[in-house]
Amino acid sequence: MLVSSPVNSSRTLARRAEWFDQLATLLEAGVPVLRALELQRNSAMAKPWRKGIDAWIRHLQAGEPLPIALAQSGNWLSEFDQTLLGAAAQSGRMERALRFLSHDDRERARLQRLMMSGMLYPLIVAHVALLVFPVPLLVDAVIDGLLSPYLLAKARVFVSIYGVLFAGYFLLRLLGEHARALTERVVGLVPGLGAARRCWALSRVAAALDGLLAAGVAVRQAWTMAAAAAGSPTVQRAVQRWQRDWEQGGLPSESLQRHRTFRGVFADLYATGEQSGTLDEALPRIQTYYQEEARRHLRVVSAVFPAILYAAVVIVVGYYIFSFYAGYYRQLDFSF
Repeated sequence: MLVSSPVNSSRTLARRAEWFDQLATLLEAGVPVLRALELQRNSAMAKPWRKGIDAWIRHLQAGEPLPIALAQSGNWLSEFDQTLLGAAAQSGRMERALRFLSHDDRERARLQRLMMSGMLYPLIVAHVALLVFPVPLLVDAVIDGLLSPYLLAKARVFVSIYGVLFAGYFLLRLLGEHARALTERVVGLVPGLGAARRCWALSRVAAALDGLLAAGVAVRQAWTMAAAAAGSPTVQRAVQRWQRDWEQGGLPSESLQRHRTFRGVFADLYATGEQSGTLDEALPRIQTYYQEEARRHLRVVSAVFPAILYAAVVIVVGYYIFSFYAGYYRQLDFSF
């Protein structure tokens, strides 16, 4: 049974990308999968996932097929990674799948770092502003020595903010699939970010389908597995609804044209490949196209969102400064 992986930091993604690359290099050199895993389990890049790799090795040594052994090794890999690697092992394209996953993780790590570096400065400014304003409280603490009221007030502010953030995070983790669906709807409303998420999901559907069909999996089953691995509840629900149409003789290409998530390049290229019997050529093109589109949207988001956050912080800080001096000058007027 496939399991979901935890949220990955940019450092984790970069390390895993390097490990995938090293494993692919060994396989390309003719080293068997089991031996390659044994060699790679002690590498510096594999340290965070050594327990999962050890479990994978044990199941392989017990004679289990690679996809089953991988699925039994824990949640150190995502559903998408497990689906793609399992299909690649059956179709003899393990090296290609590892290179794709390496490239995918490395790109995600790069974009995460770009986003975080852009948001770091405005976040620092926001924290400083929370410490400084309201100014009279800071003045009382510095000049009159009333430190306890100041520290208590700031503690309440930061505990409230971070308490809400952590409570929201753990609530989303508890809600599971419902939270993923809600998050997808909310993110879909954000310009740029919603389009990036959609493109990334479609890219993963195409990559998983390519591997599964090459491994000899039936089309309907391949679609079900690819939709589950893509990480998009919208895609998964759509494919589940289409199963009845397909049982009655309908084609996936017909269903794709009726759904706004797939309508466009995905539906057109898939229909062409389905009609001409060249899905093995169409799916890699779909995957590449949507992967590039996702990167393009994320590059825009990583540049625009930090600027918006910084502008919001500047406006709030400017408001507090204006309010402070307005009150100060009013007091001066009354004193005269």
